[in-house]
Amino acid sequence: MKNRTRKNKLLIIGVSLLVILVIVCASFFLFKSNILKYKKEITIEVGDNVPTIADYLYKDDQIDQEIVWEQLPSLDGKIFEVGEYHGKFVYNDEEIVITLVVKDTTPPVITSPDDIEMLAYEQDPNFLENVTVTDNSMEDITASVYGEYDTEKVGEYILYYLAKDSSGNEARKELKLVVKDNPNVKVSTSSKNYTIKNYYGITYIENNVIVNKTYSLPNNYVPTNLTTINGYIRVVDYVKEAFDNLKAASAGLGLNIYASSGYRSYADQNYIYNNYVKIDGQEIADTYSARAGYSEHQTGLAIDLNTIDSSFENTAESNWLQEHCYEFGFIIRYPKGKENITGYMYEPWHIRYVGKELAEKLYNNGSWLTIEEYYGIESKY
Repeated sequence: MKNRTRKNKLLIIGVSLLVILVIVCASFFLFKSNILKYKKEITIEVGDNVPTIADYLYKDDQIDQEIVWEQLPSLDGKIFEVGEYHGKFVYNDEEIVITLVVKDTTPPVITSPDDIEMLAYEQDPNFLENVTVTDNSMEDITASVYGEYDTEKVGEYILYYLAKDSSGNEARKELKLVVKDNPNVKVSTSSKNYTIKNYYGITYIENNVIVNKTYSLPNNYVPTNLTTINGYIRVVDYVKEAFDNLKAASAGLGLNIYASSGYRSYADQNYIYNNYVKIDGQEIADTYSARAGYSEHQTGLAIDLNTIDSSFENTAESNWLQEHCYEFGFIIRYPKGKENITGYMYEPWHIRYVGKELAEKLYNNGSWLTIEEYYGIESKY
């Protein structure tokens, strides 16, 4: 009897424990089902899609909710601005706040030709032609070119395209510049070691066009950007601007300086020169008139002023030009006493634009130097 009573007690205790265990487990699972497992913060890359609530939840949890974002900049469902953004949603009457961190760790992508070819002495190529830069941030990025090269020296040069976005991500791509021999360019050196470049029949020293009895222009040469002074005398546009300034400055002193001749074509100069030859013969004509192709007037950089004869010498206008024309970038091209150097008689009315820097050097504190003297070149037919 005692054994049966003991067994009943154990059975009751076992059943009670089992019931308690079932209640505890049920409570645990019920409590667990009310706990939402979510990520408080996630990080995405610029250009990625705006995350949904599913991106914040672990795979075992699913709820039908929408995230309400605070000032989240998006375009077509994507985010293109770096920053930290906050959103919220409600679960079981509880407002849950989440964070979105948008970073940019992706460098731009440069699309470009691998090689660029050019002829020596030509202008620098447009390195950015056919070059595009794309970035996940959708920024407007322009590439830059870095590296050393010499367009006057035949060879191959390794350069680099560089592009950087606003987050500091940088892309670099190599390109090769191939400088080839230019059969249309002849290079020599003056007696003063200046490089003389004959470029397609046009002679340059330090980017200045050189025209005298030694160095000529092609018969089809016409300067670009010609404009007019007084409606009919043509010069290069920047020469007109400099002359207008010169004229205004002299007019302020009561002087009357005006242009009488500017650009002349090869044909015009040929007509003028041949007429002088008919009058005075070639030997004398060569002392005061240039043969066709050898005239500075064909460059559009030279201007004859006022009377264009010896009566202009020692006038107030001539004297002022002698001392001040260099201030506007002009020189007295054929100074007095330099006839054996320039090959032409003294012409106080003939000025040539060379820019202020060179003009001041040739002014030489009032003792005018010629282009021939300064560069160490000759002027002889």
